[in-house]
Formats: sequence, C-alpha cells, structure tokens
Amino acid sequence: MAGTALDAGVYIVGTGNTGVAATFCTVGLLYGSIMAIAASQHRVAPDGYIPEGYTPPKEEAEAAKHFVHIDDSLKTPQFWSAHTHIQTHSHAHAIM
Repeated sequence: MAGTALDAGVYIVGTGNTGVAATFCTVGLLYGSIMAIAASQHRVAPDGYIPEGYTPPKEEAEAAKHFVHIDDSLKTPQFWSAHTHIQTHSHAHAIM
C-alpha cells in the first residue's frame, strides 16, 4: 500500500508513531536552551564606555538631518509604496 500515511519502516513497529512530534519538541527545547544560555551571556557596557580608538562624529548623521514627521510621511509616495509592498506580501503569504 504505497502512499499510505505510515509506510513500513518509517515508524516504530506497532506504535503507529512516526516520532515527528517528539523530534520537533526535542529540537525546540535544544534550540531554546541554547538561545537562553547565549542571551544570558550578553553584557551591557558601563555608562560612559567608549571603545579604544573611537572618535565620535563631528556632524549630525545624514539621516537625522532629513527628519520627516509622521503626519507628513503619510503624504509621501515612498510611504505608500512601502505600505503597499508590505501589505501585498503579508496577504499573499497568509493566503498560501
């Protein structure tokens, strides 16, 4: 009977269990444990810390010079282009 849900040799004989759920749980717990350990190792630099050899920029960053208020951003074609792009893709992925 080819094409059945449980072909011979794919599961532990007599159980009807393929082990997929146990495998996903094991991988999820392992991944979660590694991420939790890695996250606990991150440290925040002390106040006033400056790396050796770093010189702060003398001028304001280019992006900060061109600030657009949220009320004005709704009037720009760039906003609506990005908005349409994001909405179209999110709906397309939801449909699939």
